[in-house]
Amino acid sequence: MPGPLLQGVGLAFDVVVHLRVAPAARRRRFPADQAWELPAFDRYDDEVDPVALADAVVLADRPEHPALVLQGRFAARDDQVT
Repeated sequence: MPGPLLQGVGLAFDVVVHLRVAPAARRRRFPADQAWELPAFDRYDDEVDPVALADAVVLADRPEHPALVLQGRFAARDDQVT
């Protein structure tokens, strides 16, 4: 189920991928007519901490150069490295 602001409300997901956009980048990219939504995203980041809940995080400040961070059960552990 794709959608913003879904983590932390008790929904069960098999895998959670969070697209992380820093507040400054979000403000630069948001359309001016939707700027009223920005405080909700800031509050969501502060109160829910979606990065900590996700299995994978895509750092998407620069969409042309995304970076993938695996955590939780997908994180590489030292005992799995061969």
